[in-house]
Amino acid sequence: MRPSPLCLVRVLPRSEVTNALSKLKPLPEPKRSDVPKLNIFQMLQKRKEAMGESYPPNLRIELALSKHDFRGVPLETKRQLREMIKEK
Repeated sequence: MRPSPLCLVRVLPRSEVTNALSKLKPLPEPKRSDVPKLNIFQMLQKRKEAMGESYPPNLRIELALSKHDFRGVPLETKRQLREMIKEK
């Protein structure tokens, strides 16, 4: 059996509503579009430069290659490059 809409409605006293409104947090400031946003690669590069020699040598930071990077390259050369890029 489903409850009727009248059972689901609850009338609140005005004092409870005003108290609830006073507890609301203010909206966050909107993000500025004129400030350049760093991507993950740039953030990691900055961290690596800041840490200097203490940066772990086993962490590599490389940009991902896409199809557009291989545009104009002969097909056989593309295959060889893809094989070299793949991690084993």
